[in-house]
Amino acid sequence: MVLITQLPCEIIAEILLNLDHLRFLPPALLACRHFYASYKESHGIAASILRRQIAPGLLPYAVAVLEASRLPRRFTFSTFTNSFRSLLDELYDRPARLADRLPVLPMNLMRKMSRTHDVIHAFAIDFATRALDGISARAEKTGNSASGEVALSPSEYFRFCRALYRVELFYTMFWDGPPAVSINKANWFFFRHPPWENEQIGCIHVYLQTRLVEASRDVVEHDVLFGL
Repeated sequence: MVLITQLPCEIIAEILLNLDHLRFLPPALLACRHFYASYKESHGIAASILRRQIAPGLLPYAVAVLEASRLPRRFTFSTFTNSFRSLLDELYDRPARLADRLPVLPMNLMRKMSRTHDVIHAFAIDFATRALDGISARAEKTGNSASGEVALSPSEYFRFCRALYRVELFYTMFWDGPPAVSINKANWFFFRHPPWENEQIGCIHVYLQTRLVEASRDVVEHDVLFGL
């Protein structure tokens, strides 16, 4: 019987490529030196796994959020303007170029992207579920019926996640920028979207506020000291 440590590197790499999630890759590499050697011999394994996790249309947004978080936070107004406007221009005008950065990113940054997408995914499903629950409640009052199961189509799922990524990008870019930036926020960011997509961003903002209030109330009700 052939041991797994005796399999060619190409076969081990193919096995690693079929992992369901990027979080499974580091434990696999730590489990066996042969796995790690096979991983080093085959380029692009982590990027391929992440591309399966994040839909192609969302990948430029995921990279943009990551790149925005890596930009220096201490800057002059002109530096701020050039850095962030350049990133927005690339996201909206040349998204494929952002997605092409993925293979050269180190593993720790890919794992950060993966964790962020997990949160985005969870929020998208929760938001859709809450919206459906609200529709169901109103339907029951009027004597109609509504399904209690969320089954988002690919386009619906994309719109939910895209709105969440845009909110994350907005706060990453503008949360602690120079005060003068607030005057131009709409010009740089919101004017790039049609009105209905800005409405989606507003809905996400309200949803996140609701989640924050719920979490804060839970902390207060259980008499937990903030930050202690």
